[in-house]
Amino acid sequence: MTTAQGKIARKHASAVLFEADALRLPLADQSLDLVTVAFGFRNFANYHKGMEELRRVLRPGGVAAIVEFSRPPNALFRAFYEFYSREVLPRLGSAISGSSEAYSYLPGSVRKFPGAEELAAEMRAVGFEKVEFERLTFGIVALHLGTALAVLLYFARTWLELARDVLHLRLRMPLLVIVGTLPAALAGVALQSQIESGFRAPAWIATFLIVGSLIFILAERFTVARRPLESLGFIDAIVMGVAQAIALLPGISRSGITISAGLYQGIRRADATRFSFLLATPVIVGAGAKTLLDARKAEALFAAPDVLAVGFVLSFLFGLLAVAFMVRFLRSHSLVWFVPYRLIVAALAIALALSGR
Repeated sequence: MTTAQGKIARKHASAVLFEADALRLPLADQSLDLVTVAFGFRNFANYHKGMEELRRVLRPGGVAAIVEFSRPPNALFRAFYEFYSREVLPRLGSAISGSSEAYSYLPGSVRKFPGAEELAAEMRAVGFEKVEFERLTFGIVALHLGTALAVLLYFARTWLELARDVLHLRLRMPLLVIVGTLPAALAGVALQSQIESGFRAPAWIATFLIVGSLIFILAERFTVARRPLESLGFIDAIVMGVAQAIALLPGISRSGITISAGLYQGIRRADATRFSFLLATPVIVGAGAKTLLDARKAEALFAAPDVLAVGFVLSFLFGLLAVAFMVRFLRSHSLVWFVPYRLIVAALAIALALSGR
């Protein structure tokens, strides 16, 4: 309440604040045009009664908007999410905030909360019309920006050299990075929503995991990669950029397919790896910025700043470790080392597809 009063005062606004039982609001019937609940509805003691109460206080034509955490509908992603929320989030959240209670409570409350389809059905049952829902993966912005920071720091010397090149009008390498980035940027703007809606089923993910594995094997088996990074040309940058755009498909490894494209162009694996991560940075930053520029997603994102902070720190730490590992490992090892685990995940995805989950 104190925080809300401070916000109202800073904006010189006027609002009536009160504390009450959400199942028995001290408001007249049909007295409001809009009701919003941000990350609090799952804490209602009775969801049905809570929904009835929201419906009671709304005027005809009024709007109820609920923003909440939910479990991912895809069984494969749901298993990962539950492990993360149960084992990782409470420990990391406690370390950052100094309080473990909230982060221990959060995973359990999310698991008990009904899915989007069930909540929509509940709203219709109490009389709401034109019920719609959208899954807003706004937490991804923290992962994008944390990972981008990790890549920037690891290649800080290279990025500083690129900045000096621009200042001294030595534009060849900066232009190669720009040219290589454009295909993924354009594909992301034009096709991201279609890809997200059409290729997220386990069968598609399994297919792309297998296809990506074959690309790794062919790149390592049938190419002779001897060219240094200094020999990289615009055709090479475009080929690697197109490969990065293809990685929008789930199951296609972004770094794996761009490194493979570099190998097909004859670029040494270590140098193809470095250029791959240089191409990744603008795309990752752009993806995070795109979410921030979406007003609805940004508002939901900053409604839970503690979760944002945890996601950012975790993605930064693991991103830094992943980049360091990949760069060092691929100096002397081939991409084929990553094929077995990809095929294991593909088998799991096929099993989920056959089970109909």
